[in-house]
Amino acid sequence: MVAAPQKRQFVVFAREKGLSERASCRLVRLSRTVARYQAMPKRRDDEKLVEHEHSFAVSGLKEIARKKRRRGYRLAYSHLRQEGFKVNRKRVHRLWKAAGLSVPPRKSRKRLRRVATQQTVAAHRPDSVWCIDFAQDRTIHGTKVRILCVTDEFTRESLSNQSELC
Repeated sequence: MVAAPQKRQFVVFAREKGLSERASCRLVRLSRTVARYQAMPKRRDDEKLVEHEHSFAVSGLKEIARKKRRRGYRLAYSHLRQEGFKVNRKRVHRLWKAAGLSVPPRKSRKRLRRVATQQTVAAHRPDSVWCIDFAQDRTIHGTKVRILCVTDEFTRESLSNQSELC
């Protein structure tokens, strides 16, 4: 597969040999607008934006990235605007990526392991361990109903007569 720049070179070559632009573009299957495209020349101040400036008040993108490690190109854009540069946000983003600058990913904190403070208690006789729990439901009309269930762990008996609900 041939890329667009090579196709453009062929169109220029064919025009020099006397073939029309339309015919040469049709021959290589290239749009005429693509054939006429001319890239914009690189701006001279791009390097000045990336590198450290000559002026002591203005710092370049690399200097901003070094000083403000947790900030990205948006902060650099606003900093450059405050310093008097007339730059576009998209241009700053393009130069930021081209310079290989990025915000380093955050390091996750090591979480302390929690030691189990409560040991599970096994019931060895009635009335030694009790379990409490809330049961919640809604009625037909949408009213919320909450029931506190208190159960003996050993006998599995409830305190009240509502053991069917728990």
